[in-house]
Amino acid sequence: MAQLKELHAASRTDREIAEALGVDRPTAARRRRSLDLPLNPAPRKTPAVKPSRPKRSKWDGVELQPCGTYASYVRGCRCELCGEARRTYHQEYVARRRAEGIPAEHHGTAYGYQLGCHDRDSCPSTPACSDASIAEERRRRREAGIPAQPPRVDAAPVREHVRNLMSNGRSVKAIAADADVSLSGLKMLLYGRSGARKGEMPTKIDVTKATKLLALA
Repeated sequence: MAQLKELHAASRTDREIAEALGVDRPTAARRRRSLDLPLNPAPRKTPAVKPSRPKRSKWDGVELQPCGTYASYVRGCRCELCGEARRTYHQEYVARRRAEGIPAEHHGTAYGYQLGCHDRDSCPSTPACSDASIAEERRRRREAGIPAQPPRVDAAPVREHVRNLMSNGRSVKAIAADADVSLSGLKMLLYGRSGARKGEMPTKIDVTKATKLLALA
């Protein structure tokens, strides 16, 4: 029993005590309990940490062009210098394509518009490249499930009608609520756009919205 106490004082587990005494583990545990000795927990094993591998990039070993170039923009840099380099590259590309001339088979297509044919009057094809680009964009939107915009009408008569309603004592908020239109859209119709186009008065308005506003008396 004295040897068991010594082994237990050395923080040995029941399994280690059993091996040292030449008995099985249950017997070592029973003797330990008979001496009112607590259980020594087995030390936790620290999981082995795998050495991390350095991340590799497709640009490793390649001499990269510095920031402020189109190549840097393609790699993902979106700083002002790289953005300006990208715009310059695009302008030079369009100018080069225009100087080389657009093949006749590409006129009248959306690809012709991408190559630089933006003028309806100078395009030798009917429909022009710009019209073909618009049609292609509409087709893409319809396939993506984006509904077509409703027709638009002249905004000037609607704006004048709303201002007449306001002169009779009705507020902008009340007019928007009575016509079931958005307050922000009505304010833009009356006072112009905000942001980069601040003060610009819209020339067209959704026909549905125009009908609702004109119906107010």
